[in-house]
Amino acid sequence: MAELGTLHKQHARVRDIVGAICDRLAAKETALDEAARGIQALRDEMTQRKEEWAVEKKNMARALEDMREATEEKDRRYAELQREWVRSTSSARWW
Repeated sequence: MAELGTLHKQHARVRDIVGAICDRLAAKETALDEAARGIQALRDEMTQRKEEWAVEKKNMARALEDMREATEEKDRRYAELQREWVRSTSSARWW
């Protein structure tokens, strides 16, 4: 009978140990799930930022092209005005 009591005590102790191990494993699994959700949230955020940066890059490239075109147009207009000025001053000398 004493052996049966000892077995019950050992069984209870093993059950407590296994329960503690299971609790630790469950806690680690919960922590891993939280970490995985955090990583996924970061991935989603990075994907969104990359998309925003791509749009911004495209807009900046278009703005740069618009500025280049405006500069070329102003250069053409300046050259035209300079030619007109030269013509007007040249013809004014002859008067």
